[in-house]
Amino acid sequence: MKNILQTIASTVIMLAGLTACDNGYKEFLNDNFAKGKVSDELLEEATPGAVALISCCLYYESELQKGIAAGQKWVYTNSSKYSPQNTSFDHMVESGKWGVNCAMPAGWAYVDMGILEEGMRFWGSGNGEFARYEKVKDPIEKAATITQLDGEKKFKELFADGSVKPGDVFLAKGHTFIYLGDDLFFAAGHDGKWHTDPEAQTEDPNHAVFETWLMPRESCINNDYKPTWKISFKEDYMPEFYRNAQGDLVRYP
Repeated sequence: MKNILQTIASTVIMLAGLTACDNGYKEFLNDNFAKGKVSDELLEEATPGAVALISCCLYYESELQKGIAAGQKWVYTNSSKYSPQNTSFDHMVESGKWGVNCAMPAGWAYVDMGILEEGMRFWGSGNGEFARYEKVKDPIEKAATITQLDGEKKFKELFADGSVKPGDVFLAKGHTFIYLGDDLFFAAGHDGKWHTDPEAQTEDPNHAVFETWLMPRESCINNDYKPTWKISFKEDYMPEFYRNAQGDLVRYP
């Protein structure tokens, strides 16, 4: 009888925990910057980590659009002279230097979510290696699976064979990009939409000034890149922080 009572008690505690978790997850989905900006199917099917990353990226895009409306020039840059490189998105904006490159949004989102500490970053090097791998491997692997790819298949081939999930971050030769889901890339390098502005303050020879970082998959150059690494969120990873409906960075319920 004692064992039966203990089993019943354990089951009640477990169910109560699941209900609390479920309620917290519903709150997370309902009070999320991505809600209403991506399909309901994406929010329901993506992992919690992917949803948090998507909400961060959509917030960054919204701030870009606000900046453009205010007359700001958000430029492509790889130099700390034109934008702080080892920082969070919020601190970059506060600096008054609105400079971005392809690798920065993934780092921003991972810092926002509590995966990486500010100042930690990574990117796809010119030969396709995972730059700063040893420095970021351990914290990233608590949240995601890092997979080395052969660099032979184009992204569109990986997508076609079903090995791409929303929130996946891809590294390639000299490039880093994010697949958001809903057939969209988050593209903040020369893979985004930009125009040339000779007066823009940047070392970029194209003098690229961004118009948007949300790019349709089939018309974006990322579709033809051959990734060498992929980072995918684990199914059971719960983000420490995410962007709520107002865009504020809040702790997961």
